[in-house]
Amino acid sequence: MGETALAADGSVWLVVSWRSYEIGPDLGPGDIVVCTVAVVRHLLTGETGIITDAHLPASVEAAWGSDRARQYRLAVQRYRSIVTDWTAKHRPDFVVVWADWNLDVHKAWVRAYLREAWPELQLPAIPDEKGTHGGSGRWIDFCLVAGLLEPQLVALPYTEASDHRKVRLRGRLLTRAQRRRRRRRARRARRRARRRARRKARR
Repeated sequence: MGETALAADGSVWLVVSWRSYEIGPDLGPGDIVVCTVAVVRHLLTGETGIITDAHLPASVEAAWGSDRARQYRLAVQRYRSIVTDWTAKHRPDFVVVWADWNLDVHKAWVRAYLREAWPELQLPAIPDEKGTHGGSGRWIDFCLVAGLLEPQLVALPYTEASDHRKVRLRGRLLTRAQRRRRRRRARRARRRARRRARRKARR
């Protein structure tokens, strides 16, 4: 489970709850497929989030019709089911689902698969250049998010600790008060639109 470890800055976030799950078998080489899920609460604002990580099977991108790739897709389904259950239980303000997906998100078919597999989450903006693994140009380390404004990913320089680049997520999190104001404005806008439509229909 070391490749799915999560860490939080205790001066900013309180870890409310966490757990790891097996989401797929050992397809070799490696180990069983595991995800880790945590609920965190911001110590200053009280905003809560679900942050997760997983390491999904490799050697599937070029053999998407294989049994190994089918096992990959099943693992993603289980991963989503777990995150969905935690989201329903904890009702977080934001969700960030990380993984070493072992799929190059620069490819259009990969992005289409992710939209279909996890439609309630958004893929942050990702630069066209660079990659995150072994100098290959493949960007396989990324997250899907909900509840963040203008999310974008930035690849950091390689370090001796890994053949993967570290990846930083940037975005803005609205406070609950800001979200309430946005919802009120949206409701007022919908009411105005309905009134205009009724007036137009009476003419």
